Parts: sequence; C-alpha cells; structure tokens
Amino acid sequence: LTMGLVASTIAPNAVNFGIGHQRSDQLLQSMDLYRSLATAGKVFIVIGTNDLLQGRDHGLEDRYRAILRKIPRSIPVVMGDPPPNNQ
Repeated sequence: LTMGLVASTIAPNAVNFGIGHQRSDQLLQSMDLYRSLATAGKVFIVIGTNDLLQGRDHGLEDRYRAILRKIPRSIPVVMGDPPPNNQ
C-alpha cells in the first residue's frame, strides 16, 4: 500500500521507503539504515497490514512503540492504521 505512494505529491523532497509485503518486525530491523530519519521534517508510517494478514499481530503494539523510539523526538510522526481486514 505504502510502496505505491508518490511521495513527491506530499512534499517536493519527500522520500518513500515503503517496501511491499514488509511486516513491522522487518521495518524495525531496517530502520537503522535510513539515515535520513535524523533530518526528516516529518515521518509517515503505515505498517501492520502484513502482520495482520500473516497472523503475526501478537506484539504488534510493542513493535509500534519500538519503531517510534527509533525516530528522533523532534520529528513529527503520523501513524496510519492498517485498512480493515475482512478475511
């Protein structure tokens, strides 16, 4: 869902790091590679859909907190909810 977002429509210098089929545990592992987090003006996170679809929702709230701790406190964060799963 996030991977297809054209980030430049939100802000001219925006970068989209969305990776298709990624789960929250995978995002948590890869966040240290995103050096631009230190200078970002704002961070948008939409994660959890694949966790829910794969039955890996146990501990999701803790992983959300861990993801947020990796972002400097001075940077505003917008968290999006996974869409409803009707399976």
